[in-house]
Amino acid sequence: QWHLKKRIIKLYLIRHSETVSNSQNLVLGQTDSPLTERGHKQGEAVGMALASSNVRFHKMYTSDLKRAYVTASYIVQHADVSNSSENCNLIQDVRLREKAKGVREGRLKTLTMEEAWDVFRTEQQQQRESATVVALSEPLLETDEQVWDRFNDWTNDLVDGILLNAAWDDVGCSVEHGMEDDETGEESSSFVHVLAVSHSGTIRIILNKLFGTNGVGDIAIDDDEHVRHHNAVMRSIGKKMDVPNASITVIEIAASNNYAICRDRNNHRNGNMNWTAKLVKLTCIAHLQGLDLN
Repeated sequence: QWHLKKRIIKLYLIRHSETVSNSQNLVLGQTDSPLTERGHKQGEAVGMALASSNVRFHKMYTSDLKRAYVTASYIVQHADVSNSSENCNLIQDVRLREKAKGVREGRLKTLTMEEAWDVFRTEQQQQRESATVVALSEPLLETDEQVWDRFNDWTNDLVDGILLNAAWDDVGCSVEHGMEDDETGEESSSFVHVLAVSHSGTIRIILNKLFGTNGVGDIAIDDDEHVRHHNAVMRSIGKKMDVPNASITVIEIAASNNYAICRDRNNHRNGNMNWTAKLVKLTCIAHLQGLDLN
């Protein structure tokens, strides 16, 4: 027995810094946009905040979209090498991408999907009438379930590679033993820290799926008033949860009892959730307070 309940991934889920399109109130999706000057300062700030907290990352992941990669690079730049596991390189993963938003991408957020389709069809017709330009193809549009499925697949890979690793004590200096005592008097858990830089739409879908009204799995919610307040906001009907640029969300991930027993490594390919989650910190931007953004 490996005492899987005592092994926990502490996932630091970061939204990328502000982009030019963010500042112009445009829908991004999988269309990319460079960081603004403000965004670069936010990247510096989140990098310094994580460094000052002495987080020792075992793995560092980012969406492959450039705005996320550049934000993650600031975190890598400020990380104390001695506080990260050896060969902790920044890994790009398409499963952390923003939700593809179809014809709304690159357009004002005030446009409805129907209005965006009208504009797109007009542009498409104009392109067809031009002898020198190839007609526009219909852009990719994802559902929330598709976004959740790719994140769940990514997380199951983490559980496979980290929590179910028989050589847990050989994972490296990123393992913390007995750092956070359980008030019940049980043996302290061991934590491995993982970074994932992603996007507001993707993070919102993850949080709503895990902690919203249509929750999945065996969920434990922290008693902190801040967390409970925002969880109530998440549950509000028709109300989108705000995920600010460069905000920090922390989720503790443990292997589910069923997965620990069965250890069916192909099970998650069928879309099953083989892990449980606890919300520790939600969209924190304390590290941005007092930041000179002028």
